[in-house]
Order: sequence, then structure tokens, then C-alpha cells
Amino acid sequence: MVQLTTEAVKSSAKTLEPVLAKEYPDVNQRIRSLFSWFGSGAGQWSGFYASEEVPSTMLLEYSGAQLVNALQGEPLTDAEAEGAYDSS
Repeated sequence: MVQLTTEAVKSSAKTLEPVLAKEYPDVNQRIRSLFSWFGSGAGQWSGFYASEEVPSTMLLEYSGAQLVNALQGEPLTDAEAEGAYDSS
């Protein structure tokens, strides 16, 4: 089992944020991509994947209003919906 330290997670999030912003200039698309990443784990929900810590940390940088706004409009993909549900 891989465990990420808090500093490693923060460092990864800080490194990935500008890359994600370049790929998804629209904040709603960026948030939805994070929800998709967060919701793309496989298997049962009884475990916790270390790879979920980075998008989870990145999602916490947005306000609740921004998160809700990103979920409105286009229908959610299965991964986006699962990520939004898991992060609540």
C-alpha cells in the first residue's frame, strides 16, 4: 500500500494545478476533471486509494459555490458523478 505524506500531496497538487489550468482554462471544466479523476478508482469503496488524495486536495481549493456551479449544465459522466458523490 502506498502512503503519501501530506507534504507530497501538497507538492503534487501545487505542481499539477498550472498544468490542469492550461489543459482546462475554464474553471468548471477543471473542477469536473478533478471530480472525474477522484471518481475513477476501481473496485469496492471499502478501501482508500492514495491517488485520490491529490484531486481531493485540489478540490478543496475551490469554494462550495464553484463546485456546485461546475456540476450544473452538461450531464455528468459516470466518473464525474462518482467523484462528486465521493467528495461530499
